Amino acid sequence: MGQGFYSFQTNSIKREISAVLSGRAESPEEVQKFLDAYQKTVAAVDPSNYTLVLDCKGMSLTSPDMMSELENCMNLYKSSGFKGHKILLNDNPVFRKQLERASKRSGLPNVEWV
Repeated sequence: MGQGFYSFQTNSIKREISAVLSGRAESPEEVQKFLDAYQKTVAAVDPSNYTLVLDCKGMSLTSPDMMSELENCMNLYKSSGFKGHKILLNDNPVFRKQLERASKRSGLPNVEWV
C-alpha cells in the first residue's frame, strides 16, 4: 500500500484472521495487491468459522477518490462469509466515519467497532 503497510496472521486457536493496516493506499493497484494477499490468506481457512479482525489504528484518512476502493474492500470482506468482523480504530473521528460509511454501504454484517 504505497504509503502504507499491511500484514496478515491466522490464529487457528482463536479462529481469527488478523490484518494489521497502516498508512493508506494511494492507487487502485495498491489496493489490488492488498486484496490479492487477503484472498490468499482467507483461502487457507473456512471463513464461516473465523472472525476477521482489521486493525486500522495505524491507517490514515482515505482520499475521496479512493472511497470506492474502500467500499470494494468492505464488499469483499462481506462476500468472504466470516462469522464476524472486528474493526479496531484510531482516535480520528473522520476516519471512523469513512470506515462506518463504507461498511454500511456494503452491508457488512456482524461488525464490532473497537
